[in-house]
Amino acid sequence: MIQEQKEATVPQHYKYMAPLVEALKFVGGSATKNEVCELVTTKMGLKKEEVYKEFVKSKNEPKIYNQIGWARNVLACEGIIEKPGERGVWTLTEKGLNSNLTTKELIRIHENQKERDRQRRKDKKEQCNLSHELPPEEEEEYEDEEYDGIKEPPMIVHYKDCNHRSELIDRLNSMSGDGFQFFCRDMLRKAGFTGVVVLGKVGDGGIDGICYWVINEFRKEKFYWQAKRCCNSISSPDVVNFRGAVSGRNSVNGIFITTGRFTTPAVEEATKECAISVEIFDGDNIVQFCEKHQLGLDLRPTYEINDEFFDKYNS
Repeated sequence: MIQEQKEATVPQHYKYMAPLVEALKFVGGSATKNEVCELVTTKMGLKKEEVYKEFVKSKNEPKIYNQIGWARNVLACEGIIEKPGERGVWTLTEKGLNSNLTTKELIRIHENQKERDRQRRKDKKEQCNLSHELPPEEEEEYEDEEYDGIKEPPMIVHYKDCNHRSELIDRLNSMSGDGFQFFCRDMLRKAGFTGVVVLGKVGDGGIDGICYWVINEFRKEKFYWQAKRCCNSISSPDVVNFRGAVSGRNSVNGIFITTGRFTTPAVEEATKECAISVEIFDGDNIVQFCEKHQLGLDLRPTYEINDEFFDKYNS
């Protein structure tokens, strides 16, 4: 009798890998964990009662979200998603943007993961054996796998050389329109906004994206935002037009981001009492934000432009 070949199987969380990659592609290559999980469950046609049926108590999150997180970890090991990346933001690598996760590819990934697990167990066993032979002071070199890195004391930054400020604005102005929109998306996420998505396209009426500010567990406010590269000044009519675009989307909140400056009449227009609120964020604000959060800037004795960070917006 000919014995049937056993069908290759993969762990349950592998079924979320392809939808996870497609969700990240859909939003431009990066998103927060919650944004991705919501997109994945929607893409898979799961109802809310199915998503929130089981919870992982230690994580205080739906079991499905936890499984999507495990899928992300494996994809990071495969070089499909950046690792470790910014905490809370999942980003596709160039390999991930060009990937196509077929069933055959998932099986190959599973075989790679099993090999990594075997090697990890072997290394751990060797470390355990070695630790008994080391003096106490040398044992401290073995760090926990989840350790996020050495927390160094804050560095004093001297502003005698502020070339990075003009260079940063020049770098932003040299980006494509899409690149600057994605930069603003990441900046808004860093500021604490959720659900940040780029909507900008031809005929967008001045609306480049949408985001939400969570006030509490029961309420969040919707914001529409515009990202404008500008070597000159933003005038009052520009603010008026943007306010009209926000009003046309049935919203009461807008954020106008520019690398340039707002004229005095433009500032007055944005800050006047009106049903439609417009927050303005100019080039100086961008520079100060990037300095504070080290977004695209490497903190050394002075700030220096991180070329690798900005290159991804030109691809």
